[in-house]
Amino acid sequence: MGGYGKILHTTDSGNTWFFQNRTTTSGLRGVAFVDANNGWAVGYSGRIVHTTDGGSNWTSQTSYTSDMCFCSVALTSTNTAWAVGSIQNKYRGLVMQTRDGGTNWDSQSSRTAHGLVDVTFSDANTGWAVGWYGTITHTTDGGNTWTSQISGTGKDLCGVAFADAYNGWAVGEDGMILSTRNSGNSWNSQVSGTTSKLYDVAFTDRANGWAVGYGGVILHTTDSGNTWISQNSGATSELRGVAFPDANNGWAVGQRKILHTTNDGSSWHSQTEGIIE
Repeated sequence: MGGYGKILHTTDSGNTWFFQNRTTTSGLRGVAFVDANNGWAVGYSGRIVHTTDGGSNWTSQTSYTSDMCFCSVALTSTNTAWAVGSIQNKYRGLVMQTRDGGTNWDSQSSRTAHGLVDVTFSDANTGWAVGWYGTITHTTDGGNTWTSQISGTGKDLCGVAFADAYNGWAVGEDGMILSTRNSGNSWNSQVSGTTSKLYDVAFTDRANGWAVGYGGVILHTTDSGNTWISQNSGATSELRGVAFPDANNGWAVGQRKILHTTNDGSSWHSQTEGIIE
């Protein structure tokens, strides 16, 4: 997923990656699937595309916000999703939600003047979004109301992940890692060991997590972030996203780069050569 509406797909754990049919030439910034068939991708110019067949076909949906850049999308069912981002030239955070599979997308008040970069939900009601200048906003009613949380930092936050409704992490500029054990009522800084910008974070449970960022940085924790250990990615370009379906198997992606591990990141190997045009 990336520039000019490109979306890549694999059915063999990433040994081969195929481009899927595009419905847009707008750059895409975020993608999420609730199961093997149903997913959304979002991006520039208010672009939202949707699939119900694993990406064989993508359908463009109307967000009514062509002046917005969507950065992230989160799903809790085949009908319910949230997309977050910022309104171009207005620098205002915006949250859009659908409850009918994307037939209609409605604006929710984000309660922030700053752009939002990532969003996650631990269940159908409980979610968090993070963004510029240390912004964290939280909902407990499916986004009908969003409430600001105190992050304790003015640095941009780029990624957020929750292992459950209580334990979460946010990452961002200058190696910033924040953690909470109480749903975000309080956030505390963790020592990352890097000053590189971190773009994304993923946890498979409350103990095991990974963060990725600028310069090919990959960090790993097995103790909820009390200690973060650098892993050798073999990459020098920035890594923008990370995903782990379980504690051993994961992928990290970035500019012209797909990395894969089968041993919790102890070793990473490139899958970029498996991309088939």
